[in-house]
Amino acid sequence: MQNCWSKGFKRVCFEGDNKEVADLLNGNKLNFGMFNWIREARSWKSRFTDRQFIWCHRNSNTPADLLANQQIPLNSCFYFHSFVQQTRCKAISQTF
Repeated sequence: MQNCWSKGFKRVCFEGDNKEVADLLNGNKLNFGMFNWIREARSWKSRFTDRQFIWCHRNSNTPADLLANQQIPLNSCFYFHSFVQQTRCKAISQTF
């Protein structure tokens, strides 16, 4: 969300295969153990004029599956993608 906001996006749609996260961010479920994390996410969520958090089954989300199976570079906790790679473009176009 922070990356989308920093690039000036006002309307965003986040898709993921974790139903609990989608339910928590959409306010359909409560989890006190994740209260601080959800509060931070809701703070960022409020900065967009239109936003959606959508759950989709892993089999229907080929781009996420490609990212999940990709190796993270050594000495890194995460990897940031600032552009859409060709393989993901093909996967995205196949899902629509």
